[in-house]
Amino acid sequence: MTTPRSRVIIDLAACPQVTSEVLRLFLVAARRLETQGGGFALAAPNPDVQRFLELSGVARLCRVLPSVAEALAAVKGDDRVELLAQAVLALLARAEAREGV
Repeated sequence: MTTPRSRVIIDLAACPQVTSEVLRLFLVAARRLETQGGGFALAAPNPDVQRFLELSGVARLCRVLPSVAEALAAVKGDDRVELLAQAVLALLARAEAREGV
């Protein structure tokens, strides 16, 4: 029997912006999941967030796809898929509160 591998997709559709702290969290999560045989993708960023992901280099290190459906297809497998849109929104809210945004 094989162990299920985690697949994480973060839906950014409702995120008007992301902070550098959140980008770091994305990179840490992606690295941990990939080294454990799992999958990680960012989905549906708006144009400003997409540009920030590209300029920061995150888009080279993580899969960034235009829709949740495409992200699901990219990380699809026989293993479970976790959709974490609410979690990323909570992280963004906490980061913004700390930065006073």
